Order: sequence, then C-alpha cells, then structure tokens
Amino acid sequence: MIEQSADREGRGQKHRDRRTDRTRKEILSAMFRLLGRKPLSQITVTEIAKEADINRKTFYTYYANPAAVQDEIEDELVRQFGAAIHDMDLETLMRRPEKFFMMLAKLVEKNLDFYGGLLTKEDLSSVLVKVMAMLKATFVERFGDQEYIDREHFDMVLDFAVAGLVAVYTEWFLQKQKRPLEEVSEELAVLMFQGALGLVQKIQKNTPAPDLSGGPEESGDWREV
Repeated sequence: MIEQSADREGRGQKHRDRRTDRTRKEILSAMFRLLGRKPLSQITVTEIAKEADINRKTFYTYYANPAAVQDEIEDELVRQFGAAIHDMDLETLMRRPEKFFMMLAKLVEKNLDFYGGLLTKEDLSSVLVKVMAMLKATFVERFGDQEYIDREHFDMVLDFAVAGLVAVYTEWFLQKQKRPLEEVSEELAVLMFQGALGLVQKIQKNTPAPDLSGGPEESGDWREV
C-alpha cells in the first residue's frame, strides 16, 4: 500500500514538473516574441501573460518581473554561442575560419527578429555585452594557453575581432539584410584572418576585368590627349 502511494506521488510529481517546464517555456517564448517587437522597458507583465495565454498570477509564480525573463533568455542565447565555439578546434578555426562565422550566422538567422530588435537599439543590449564577454572568455579558455600565442596580443586581437563582429552584424540589420548573411559572414572570416588586403583581393577575384580591347577613344588612353 505504501509502495503504491509512493508510486502515485512520483507520477504526480513528474506531471507537475512537465507542466511547470511547459508553462516556463510558454512565458519565455512569449517574451522572446515581444522583445523582437519592442524594448524591455515597454513590455509589461500583462502583455507577457496575454501573449503566453496565462494569467498574471501564474507569471509571478515563475518570475519577479519582465527583466528576469529577459535575463534567462539572454543566458540561453549565450549558452548556445558558447556550445558552438566548444565544438570547434584551433586547427579547424585557423584553416577554415569561415565555418565558425557561418555557424554564428545560422544562430542569428534562427532568431532573426529577436536579434534584429537587439542589434538596432541605440544602446548596446545587455545580451550583446554577455555574448561578447563569453566569446572572448571562451576563446581564451580554449586557445589562450597555446605555446606559440602571445597572450597580450591575443587579447588585443580578440577585442578587435569581437567588437568588429558585432558592428558588422549590426550594420547588416540596419541595412535591412540587403545581402545574404552567409556572404557577409564569409567576408568577415577573410577580413579577420587575412586583413583588409585579403578581402580586397577576394573582391577583385570575383569582379570581371574591364574590357581594354577598344581603341584610344574607348580606352581613354592618356597618350592620345
């Protein structure tokens, strides 16, 4: 009899846990959608509850305020970026850097509206601060102890690369995604690992050479002036 009671209690606890997880996910999803449309300062508990199809009392069972929901979303996004970096090794990163940038592009495109809302704000969103700090810390943890890496210069390169990455993606959103993000990310890889000259050479390689077969008038030969 005692065993049966314990079994029923266990099943009831699992059911409550699943219901709790489901409600929490609904709140997070609702907040995620709202953040893609407006800043945190304009989002109310009532809006979140309506979007998640719950009441205000249920919201307060899980979170103290909208900012607490955003914090949890940001932490999850940072975790996703961190997990992606941990899947890469230094050799692959140096030999095929475009794979890393393409991976970042896929993460951004997966939640395009949300990232667009964050990146187009005048003030850098806290999630970007967290992502930038995480990117730098993870790269230092993974690759900073290599014998041939000068730590002081390594930190400088990371600061430059991470800030540049955010700046380019921000501009891409502001320009209403006129170019494919994969193309932008590929060029970022060239820029980061080969410098501006490497990017110029890549662009020139993909640009047809001008037709210089015409006569002096067509070619504008300065000797005929």
